[in-house]
Amino acid sequence: AAPVKEAGAWARLPSMAGRDWAVVSVGVALTTFLCPALSNFALFLISLPAWATLGALGPMYALPLGWLLKREPVTWRAVLGAALAVAGVVPVALHES
Repeated sequence: AAPVKEAGAWARLPSMAGRDWAVVSVGVALTTFLCPALSNFALFLISLPAWATLGALGPMYALPLGWLLKREPVTWRAVLGAALAVAGVVPVALHES
């Protein structure tokens, strides 16, 4: 069974050093603002099917990064799901090109 947390524990900020907060803040800024901005800018430079295919590649590089950086096990189900995510978009890209 999962440990029971005290009421309201989710609302407290974690205790981290100032440098750690800076790293987290930069990560949040890049993920929240820069990634969508660059993604939208890419729509002006490449076709929509190519953009969709590139966007669907996320799980393909997330699996090895998770394994390398956090030692998360890569299961056959995760590989299958990542392959299906890409395979579902590729026919659209091929049809439109």
